[in-house]
Amino acid sequence: MLSDIEILGSIAAGEIIIEPFEEENLGPNSYDLTLNKSIKVAQFGVGSFDLIGQNIMAYTKFELPYILGSWGVVTFMTNEVVGCKEKTMGIISQRSNLARLPVVVNFSALLDTGFVGRLSGAIINPNNFPIVLKPNIRILQIMFDSCIGINRKYAGRKSSKNLDQFGSDVPVYKVDKEWIKHD
Repeated sequence: MLSDIEILGSIAAGEIIIEPFEEENLGPNSYDLTLNKSIKVAQFGVGSFDLIGQNIMAYTKFELPYILGSWGVVTFMTNEVVGCKEKTMGIISQRSNLARLPVVVNFSALLDTGFVGRLSGAIINPNNFPIVLKPNIRILQIMFDSCIGINRKYAGRKSSKNLDQFGSDVPVYKVDKEWIKHD
C-alpha cells in the first residue's frame, strides 16, 4: 500500500487523481471520501428489480440531509472524483466508524487502473429506527497500491459501464449484460 507521502507524490505526478483534495482527509496510507449532497431514493411499488435487467425500479432524487427510514435504501456518490492512471489501483472500504454502526454501505471494493470518476454505492438502514444522512460526512476510504504492467485499462473494456460518473447526478443501478435475458 502507498503511504501518505507516496500518495501525495503520485497526485503531484498525475498518477492518482483526487479532486477536490482536502489535506485533513489524508491518512497514513488512505484518503477519506465524503458523501455528496445528492442521493436517489428507490420508489418501491413503482417498477421492480428482477436481476435480468427487465424492470429497474424508479428513483426520486433528494438532497441531504435526509431521514432514511427503516429498511430504506438510497444510492449515493462521493464528492470527490478519484482515479488511477497507469501504475496504481485503489482498494475501497467503508470507514471503520461506519463498520461499528448498524448501517450497511454497499460499494465496489476495487478502483481499476484507468477508472476516473465519482464513486457510488448504496446505503441501507436495516434498523427499526430512522437514520439521518448528512452531506459531506466521511463515508468511504481509499487505499492505493502499485500495479505495474497493466494491458487492459478500465475505459478500454467493453464491459466497463461506469464511465460517466463525473457529473452531479447520482448514478442508477446498472445491470451487467450477463444478467440480461436473451431470447
